[in-house]
Amino acid sequence: MNVLSMTKYDRLKKFRQDSYQMLIKAKDATFELMDSIMTTKNADSLAEFSLCPLFRRKWHSTYEAIEDCRPNSNKLMKRYIQEIPNLEYVLLGIDNTHWEFKAGKTLKDRGYNYKSSAQNSSILGLGYSTIAWLPQLENKGSWTLPLRHERITSFETALSKATWQLWLSKDLVEQSHLPWQKSQQNLTPPRIAQSMFSLLIEIGSPTTIAKTRKKAA
Repeated sequence: MNVLSMTKYDRLKKFRQDSYQMLIKAKDATFELMDSIMTTKNADSLAEFSLCPLFRRKWHSTYEAIEDCRPNSNKLMKRYIQEIPNLEYVLLGIDNTHWEFKAGKTLKDRGYNYKSSAQNSSILGLGYSTIAWLPQLENKGSWTLPLRHERITSFETALSKATWQLWLSKDLVEQSHLPWQKSQQNLTPPRIAQSMFSLLIEIGSPTTIAKTRKKAA
């Protein structure tokens, strides 16, 4: 069945179910952690996301989810592409961002990254590259559909990582033109985010309830 022809609730349920199956290891804890992050406004530590009602596990499962999850990036990207409408052209955008980690001396791939607002125009941390589908201008707002978000390793540059991500999306971008069309007013991401919690409660989660361990005699 074409996902674009489904009702919006069934379409969202199918998208969540498909994404859940592609997380492979630790998918229950990882999926609930994603829901928690999406519906929690502020958190000072990773463990605080376990306080969200959508996260039905113990606090240490937040760390186990990050450590054990091995999502299939290629399959996930292909699934995201199914949400793109049939258009005459597809416009993709690529950007890189940097996160500072001064104290992470043993953090893999940590290095100096350019940042114009920082002292000496550089920070010590990690770089990430994101490729996303950019909707037509008639869909006014800051909505995009991220297709791939990856760390820039110490053996890569932002440009080489972007080139690789574009190559993986080559079947999407046979033709690309700027869609200068009239825009219309739509809901912004912050307003939608306020309603996500009740929506996720309504449609449910594909995860299984965590089993409690029996105490040793």
